Amino acid sequence: MQESSVVAGIDWAAELHAVSVLGADSKVIERFDVTHDSQALHVMVSKFRKAGVTKGSNRARR
Repeated sequence: MQESSVVAGIDWAAELHAVSVLGADSKVIERFDVTHDSQALHVMVSKFRKAGVTKGSNRARR
């Protein structure tokens, strides 16, 4: 499987998670918040797929 040049980052918190999707040029494609519930997390994954995010990395930037 070819890796996508579109990436997503999640600032995971207790109840509200901030999400950014970035293109190959590192420009923001979309930013949104999701609540910590099943429906919202499914919407988040759907947005990832629509934007072309195909594979994740469990690597935190500091």
